[in-house]
Amino acid sequence: MSTIKLHQLQALVASAEAGSIRGAARTLGLSQAAVTRALRELEASERLPLLVRAPEGIGFTEYGKTLLTHAKLVLKQLEHAQSDLERMRGRVEGRLSVGVTPWLTMTFLAETVLRFRERMPDVRLELYEALMAVALCVRQTNVIWLPLYAWIACSPDRVFVLPPVRQMIARAWPYAVGVGLFLAYWLWNGSISLSKEQTVMHPDFSIHVGNVYFLLFMCALLFPLHLLAGMKSFVAQVRTRPWLIAIPLAAFALYWALFRVDHPFNQVAEPWMVHNHIILLAQSTWWWKAAFGLIGVVAGCGLANTRLRPPSAWMLYPLTFFALASSWMVEHRYALVPIALWLVFRERESGKIETATTALWAVLAVCFCLGTFTGRFSL
Repeated sequence: MSTIKLHQLQALVASAEAGSIRGAARTLGLSQAAVTRALRELEASERLPLLVRAPEGIGFTEYGKTLLTHAKLVLKQLEHAQSDLERMRGRVEGRLSVGVTPWLTMTFLAETVLRFRERMPDVRLELYEALMAVALCVRQTNVIWLPLYAWIACSPDRVFVLPPVRQMIARAWPYAVGVGLFLAYWLWNGSISLSKEQTVMHPDFSIHVGNVYFLLFMCALLFPLHLLAGMKSFVAQVRTRPWLIAIPLAAFALYWALFRVDHPFNQVAEPWMVHNHIILLAQSTWWWKAAFGLIGVVAGCGLANTRLRPPSAWMLYPLTFFALASSWMVEHRYALVPIALWLVFRERESGKIETATTALWAVLAVCFCLGTFTGRFSL
C-alpha cells in the first residue's frame, strides 16, 4: 500500500488553486523545485498519472481530480482539528468578517481592533464598510489609502510575498473599483480639487514635503516614548550595519533642500494658529529650521522601527509620503488619517508606555481646549 505524505497533498491542492506550480510555490513559500519534486513523488507512489503539464499551466487527469477532492477534505479536516486543539490551549485562529458603519469607523473602531488583536492575534479580521469606501473615491487624495487596503488584503501575513494572480484579483477588485471611480472623476473634472478656485491654488503632480515633516513633528509630540523605543532599535541596527546612518542623513538633506512655507493660507493668523506659527518659525532662522528637521528625522527613524501587524502594513509609510507630499498647504488635518492607520496597525508597547502616552494626550487635550475656548490660540 502506498503512503501519501501531507506535504504532497498540500502541493497538489496549492497547484490546483494557483493553476501553476510557480503559483503553488509562492503560496506555500517553497521553491518550484520542491513543489515539483513533491508532485512527482506523489505520482510515483501511486503509480498513476495525476497531472497534465502544459505551457499555460497544469491540469489534472481523472485520477488527479479524484485524489484532489479527497486531498481538500483531508487538509480541511486537519485544519479543523488544529483549530480545536488551539482552542483547547486558549488560542483561536481563523477569519472573522464584520460589517461596520462610518460612525463606528470614526469613533471607537480603532481601539476595538487593537484590543481584538491583543486577545486574538491569530484571527484574521476583515472589516467591510461600503459608505466610507465610496467617500474615499471622491475625497481628493484620500483615495491613496485604497491601494494600502488592497495590499494588505492581498498580502496580509507576509511583507513582500503576494498570492497567485487569481487570488489577488479576487481580493483587490473592490479597491480597484474605487481607484477607477476617482480617476474617472479626475478626468471629468480636470483636477482632484472640488472647485475651480482650488484647482488654481492646488496644481497637480507637484511635490511639497512640508506636510510630511509636520506629520513627523506631530508624532514626536504625541508619541515620544514610542519613538524613543523605536530609536533605540534603530541605533542597535546602526551598530551592526553602519551604512544605515545614511538614511536619516538623506532625509535631513531632503528636508533642508525642499522644505518651504509659501502657501497663502499658511501666512494667516500667525501666531494665533499654532501650526502656522510652528512652520513659519522653522523657516525663520537656520537653527529653528535645523531643530525642526532634526525632530522630524528622529521621529521618522523611530516610526520606521515600530513593528506593524500585519507585517505587510509597511506600505503605510510610502503611501503616507505620497499622499502628504501632494498637498501644498501645510495642514495638521492631513496627518489624521495616517496617524489613525498607524495606531491600528502598530504593535502596542508596554502598559507603562501606553498609560503615560494616554496621560500625555489628556494634558495636551486640556491645554488645546483651554487655548481654543479662551481665544488665545487655535490648532
